[in-house]
Amino acid sequence: LGMRQAEVARRFDEIVGFAGVEAFVDSPVKHFSTGMQMRLAFAVAVHLPVEVLLMDEGLAVGDAGFQKRCLAKLSALVREGRTLLLVGHNLTAIRTVCTRALWLDKGKVVRAGAVEEVAEAYAAAATGGAALQPLPAPGVRSG
Repeated sequence: LGMRQAEVARRFDEIVGFAGVEAFVDSPVKHFSTGMQMRLAFAVAVHLPVEVLLMDEGLAVGDAGFQKRCLAKLSALVREGRTLLLVGHNLTAIRTVCTRALWLDKGKVVRAGAVEEVAEAYAAAATGGAALQPLPAPGVRSG
């Protein structure tokens, strides 16, 4: 994933500890459960030295404690100035980590803006609130 061997060695204990797989570190990854593999993959991703991180439903794994560590790590990355594009339906996670949101439905923008505004609109629609119409395409004026 672009990390040099020395960088992997330097970050190895931190990654394994974050994933919570210390007891299994000497086992081949092919013997890890799917959940353990996902935790390890998340841990590797958030420890990569990248400026932009794209996570698609990346917080759907692990127990509550692991998810709390994930949210704290993602928040720290954002505070460091990295760009995070978090795709998901977990409004708690999105509200915790993000400042802006984009709600898409079948590829169309329904709402974009401050995370609280978009999250509230999405939650209202998802629980039977008023249906929202997609926004017009950029540069297109509405009636």
